[in-house]
Amino acid sequence: MATHPSPSAGPRLGSTGAALKNDRIDESPTMKFPQLPLGQRFRWRQRTYRKTGPMVAHAEDGGQPRMIPRSAVVEPLDNSVPEPTKTAAPSLSAVAVNDALVELCRLIEGAADELGEPQAKRLRALVAHAQARFRSSLEID
Repeated sequence: MATHPSPSAGPRLGSTGAALKNDRIDESPTMKFPQLPLGQRFRWRQRTYRKTGPMVAHAEDGGQPRMIPRSAVVEPLDNSVPEPTKTAAPSLSAVAVNDALVELCRLIEGAADELGEPQAKRLRALVAHAQARFRSSLEID
């Protein structure tokens, strides 16, 4: 007589490693928890979660954050990774950048006035050189 594994022995596996359900292969894709991207929904231990950190997920039913072992085999659900929010970078004109640079250099040169002559002269030369390199790197005339 053939012996059947007890239910507590875990799922029976087919030749591909996929779980057998009623002698049919369950084709649900599985992966290890670290392979999921942040924000991905997944099923683990009969609950649905959303990955919120490298080792943390939140249950969709409002449960507490839970540490998920790196070895956990999870089932990704749909393509539910939220789209990253696109925030526009602040737009600065060359004139505004140049004006800010001129003001910064003016403040540094004002501080140089409080130094002795050799240090003040050296600081002014360094500021002028840095200002020229900055303008050159941004192609500001």
